[in-house]
Amino acid sequence: MSGTDRLEALLSKGYFPKELPPAFTTEDYGSHSLDILKEWEMSKLFERVENGKFKKKNGSYGYKLKHAEIETISTPKRGYERRNVHITHPIPQGLLAYEISFNWRPVQKWLSRQTFSMDEIRISKNYTRSIKGINFDLHRVKKSYIEATADWLVKTDITRFYPSIYTHSISWAAYGKEKVKGNLKSYEGSLADRLDVLVRSCNRNQTVGIPIGPETSRVLAEIVSSRIDSDFLIISDQKLPENIDRLQDDWFVGLKNLETAEATL
Repeated sequence: MSGTDRLEALLSKGYFPKELPPAFTTEDYGSHSLDILKEWEMSKLFERVENGKFKKKNGSYGYKLKHAEIETISTPKRGYERRNVHITHPIPQGLLAYEISFNWRPVQKWLSRQTFSMDEIRISKNYTRSIKGINFDLHRVKKSYIEATADWLVKTDITRFYPSIYTHSISWAAYGKEKVKGNLKSYEGSLADRLDVLVRSCNRNQTVGIPIGPETSRVLAEIVSSRIDSDFLIISDQKLPENIDRLQDDWFVGLKNLETAEATL
């Protein structure tokens, strides 16, 4: 699939939250997104910066654009619970989708650290949404297997996962936290830095939290989760993926004794 096809999928079938009624659509935006982005750039609504602060090096560049207010909608969840979903401004959202779509190879490299999740991040216009859906039945089968073979279980998740993501951690997840923090200047204008800038531009330049609703957030969240997989694999004794099921930020781990369960948690 080409970058153009991925961009069209993300903006036509992955821009608005799935909770919105089907009467609300961004099909035209997705179909004409390249022309629209080009027109906005010619109108100076945003600029790509290749001089000054961001020097052209290894394909790096930055963006100069205004920060936008995010639109929050409260929707029913389950029982009496509710959740907030978001609609983002079309300029930073379009650029965020563009960067992911036309730099899919390095994004795939970051996602390849995924070890304990069975959910592939695939983008296509042929799916109901722009990204392949989660196979909940497969997760249920794997959890049943883990329950049948383990003496102890660890069940945990990350509280308020999307709202708690620190946007600078996208670069840490992509390149390694110590590398980035040890030499910040060399990563300015890198792909992960641009993703950080653009997702902040969707949300008043806030460094904590990514929008809930756009499918681009699922990609960003999985970049972070895949790094967690990788780091956990290094420090843990639990080397077998069949003993662990991760569904986005929900972890389900089968273990042999209480001591190992406590260490795992």
